Amino acid sequence: MKQKEEERYTAFRWLILLFGALGLFDLQMTYLSVAPVLQEIASSVGLDSGAATIVLMSSFLAAASFVWLTAGGYLCDRFGVLTSLTLGFLCLAAPAALAPWIGGSFYGLLWIRIVEGFSMGLMFPTIPAIANTLFPARQRGLASGLLSSAVALGNSVGLVLGPMVLKSVGGDWKRMTAALSILGWAGMVTGLVLCFTCSGRLPRREEFIDNDSQQCAFRKAIFSPLSILGIATSFLAVWSLQGIYGLAPTFLAAGKPLGAGYGAVSGGQLALGATLLAGGCGPILNGFLLDKVFHGRVKWNLYLGFTLMCVCVFLLRFPGITGKAEVLELDLILAGLGPMLVFPTMFYLSACSYPPQIVGKVGGLWSGVGNLGGVFCTYFAGIMIRTQNSYDSIFALQALIAALGIVVTVILVRLHKPIYLASALAYSANACKDLGCFASSEGPVSMTEKDNSELVQRGAFQTTG
Repeated sequence: MKQKEEERYTAFRWLILLFGALGLFDLQMTYLSVAPVLQEIASSVGLDSGAATIVLMSSFLAAASFVWLTAGGYLCDRFGVLTSLTLGFLCLAAPAALAPWIGGSFYGLLWIRIVEGFSMGLMFPTIPAIANTLFPARQRGLASGLLSSAVALGNSVGLVLGPMVLKSVGGDWKRMTAALSILGWAGMVTGLVLCFTCSGRLPRREEFIDNDSQQCAFRKAIFSPLSILGIATSFLAVWSLQGIYGLAPTFLAAGKPLGAGYGAVSGGQLALGATLLAGGCGPILNGFLLDKVFHGRVKWNLYLGFTLMCVCVFLLRFPGITGKAEVLELDLILAGLGPMLVFPTMFYLSACSYPPQIVGKVGGLWSGVGNLGGVFCTYFAGIMIRTQNSYDSIFALQALIAALGIVVTVILVRLHKPIYLASALAYSANACKDLGCFASSEGPVSMTEKDNSELVQRGAFQTTG
């Protein structure tokens, strides 16, 4: 059995994992490189800090959600992860390279961030698809954790590299953006090479018998209790994450009384501790805990992650925390650990819970609707900054959202424990309708506790308890 598994999941999967990690790294680096220099960008196009937050952050996330919901998951399922990643690199590189020519106006800046945001909608659905399609069940937590670590590393590098490159190019943010596009072009060329030379080496997915069967499976998936609660949890998690990785760096860099007054360079260095330590190590630790310690039970990771985000972000409202760099650094590290416990767990849950043929579309739905939480977060933050000239209310709202995440997690565990979804094939449309659920590769789903336990041990089902 193990020999058959090794034949299907070849070592080539690690190369695809590395390529996916590179794409997610570049994506997050591009997204957050503007956060510490937001005020410089705002002044260059005649915007205040609140309006610039909406243009630079909200437009990016809104564009990502649009692609996630309309095309991201479909492209991933239909054409594969290599195609999605390559298109994502193109969306990162092209508008950034054009910034010196079109970035001097409000609308030019807006369109740059919108097209860059498309890359997030293309790349993030590949996380559950890579873990589900290319890796055996015992390694999916590790794969999701490594990809999430690339996201965290991109956050860290973006926060530091943005101000450094800006300084090296004489304070011109447009030249800074163009310089950071080099990695995107390299990734796109690499993706084209892989698409044309190595796509045949990817594991073959078994297909649904007919299109009606696939549509039936997709409908069952999106209206299942797991999907509804998973989307709600993702929405609250993304909203909470943006308060830490999107708003906190801007808060640290902004002058008093608006922000903490550390400046772009020092503020970026403070944020680096949170993103590098918590973000880099957290997902790997999370994957180990899921695979080896909790054996797929996700509730403890979600509880701890949301609790850290709730408490530590709320503490940013107090001068006693933000006024002492050492205390602030510790608070930021603990706050940054929260999303790194929640997000890999959510990717792991979606990767293990749906058939490979639809995991991209359903995972894209989770992330696409969930990403709207980031849009709301940055939009309301921009309004609050303009009206109150303070981050106090923003951080209080962030803490409330994280607390709601704990409540939703409790509902997910208490009311649906365990939730079962098949991770292999749906038979035909009629069989799917007759069963009222998915069928697995082992045959129709048995509702006896003994059979369920056996299937859980084989990795065929995912439990949330």
